[in-house]
Amino acid sequence: MSAPHDALIVSDLHLRPGSERAGAADFARLVSCAAAEGARLVLAGDIFDLDWVGRAPAAGQGPTAAAARLRAILEEFPETVTALRDFLSHGGEILWLPGNHDAELAHPEVQAVLQASLGQPASRLKFEAESVEIEGVRVEHGHQHDPDNRFLPDTRAAVARGRLADLPLGCLLTRFLLSRLPYYRERGDQHRTPWDTFCGVLRDFGWRTPWMVILYFISGVRIALLSGSPLAKCAPVTMRGPLSVVRRMYLDRMAMGALLVVLLVLALLLPTPAGRRWLLALCLGLGVALVIPPARRHEYFERARRESIAAARKLFSTGVREAILGHTHRADEVVLPEGRVVFLGAFQFGTARGRPFARLRQGRAELDWLPSIG
Repeated sequence: MSAPHDALIVSDLHLRPGSERAGAADFARLVSCAAAEGARLVLAGDIFDLDWVGRAPAAGQGPTAAAARLRAILEEFPETVTALRDFLSHGGEILWLPGNHDAELAHPEVQAVLQASLGQPASRLKFEAESVEIEGVRVEHGHQHDPDNRFLPDTRAAVARGRLADLPLGCLLTRFLLSRLPYYRERGDQHRTPWDTFCGVLRDFGWRTPWMVILYFISGVRIALLSGSPLAKCAPVTMRGPLSVVRRMYLDRMAMGALLVVLLVLALLLPTPAGRRWLLALCLGLGVALVIPPARRHEYFERARRESIAAARKLFSTGVREAILGHTHRADEVVLPEGRVVFLGAFQFGTARGRPFARLRQGRAELDWLPSIG
């Protein structure tokens, strides 16, 4: 790690109040082992989960509220602070990229909290706007290629406005719903069909599933009301208007499903066979309408990954040899004729191989896994 062109790259630690301490401990261990004069650490987004706002007023809107959440995270995970501070004190350099869930790190007021905690000059702790390029290798979080989590016109400009209306659908869903559920755990449901998601929710939440479904619908309505707001300068594809949100979150299917259940109950209670037949025929029609066409079913399936690869192809035409991306929470690589795309995976959600990260050595990325001892 002592060579100036070497770098350690980590993404998606997702530290928030109540996070599992094992992820923070392993991250601190990895950073401590890499500390050396001239070492370089690239934190490629979502190191913190600043969208985890709980029941904060106005869903934690604004940089002052984000700065307070960051202080709470740093206080809860002092081992992370110590490891980063030591990395800098040994002469290392940290390049910090914003992710979709810690996008507010693009705001100077929030950056000041981290700078004060690490106690190092800005020359060795740098906050990049969207991406960084190291010897022909582009590193970014990757949320800007995801229609559910894209900030427009760019992450820094959207954060500077400090309004919920400028946040993408994924961030708003975390703020309005997921961060209010202390028993929620990451499932990657954004890559599943509604039925797969419902089965997963049923396994995870058990008797709380009906309440979870109701809260999801209410949150979807809140997001739909924000979408297309005149306050928003521009909106991602899934936030163009209420109908876009309704379709993306399958709220129309949920409403039709609820109506179908009500009609089935009424059909069973009706005393007359003729009325029962009419209601059952209507239920059959609703059931057919609930079948999601294949084109829509796969419209967003793995879309962030596909669009990341498409964006990388454009980068390769400008002289970039490799692209290193986080966000998708899946660690692997895709070799294209034009170049190579490395997906970092989520450090917080380790696999049987360990916690994924990447090393950049002599202009080439190498995926690696840290065995967890947490």
